[in-house]
Amino acid sequence: MKRLLCVLMCFIMTAAVFTGCDDDSSSMQNVEMEDLPYGSTLRELSDSKIKICFDSRYFSDDAMKTLSDYFYALETQDVELFKKTLNTDYVDYLEKNGTAKLDDYLKAVYEDDTQSIGDGLKYTYIEVIDAGDSKSDTKINEISELMDNVYSENNKKEKFSDSVKDAKYASLSVTGELNGKSYTNTNHTIYVFECEDGTYIFN
Repeated sequence: MKRLLCVLMCFIMTAAVFTGCDDDSSSMQNVEMEDLPYGSTLRELSDSKIKICFDSRYFSDDAMKTLSDYFYALETQDVELFKKTLNTDYVDYLEKNGTAKLDDYLKAVYEDDTQSIGDGLKYTYIEVIDAGDSKSDTKINEISELMDNVYSENNKKEKFSDSVKDAKYASLSVTGELNGKSYTNTNHTIYVFECEDGTYIFN
């Protein structure tokens, strides 16, 4: 059903944008694409590890595939794949300042996500239901400042913030299945940083 709604919304909003256009300049009162609300240009990726629906004005396909990999790594407890979705210096920071190694951290994140449902939940669909930049969520700036400090502690010449091409929060609706039953969690906010050397997920 979520997949169908995603496709239908994409069709409806696309039709709304282009209906009524003609050569008469006086009738050109269409809303600019950047002024449309989030969800106006929905796109669904089916070649990612978990199908994901998002507004293509806000995120690239590669960024959303990384987000899909992040949840797939949680589900499968794949430490190596999980590492690929995180900044390397951030991984070191987690292990140095946390109470557990990355594999234990991965397990803890998954258990926290599924605590009210039970172990064995399989993620089946991700929908980004809202998104925005640092004007809407100041934690984006907090993450950048934290990573700049991490880079400084690691004696890196460059700043993390200098490598950031785009950074947004993503409010998610994540659906999963367990024992034939479907569960949806809308209490997810993830931070997606598209940088010069890759896309990184922060939670």
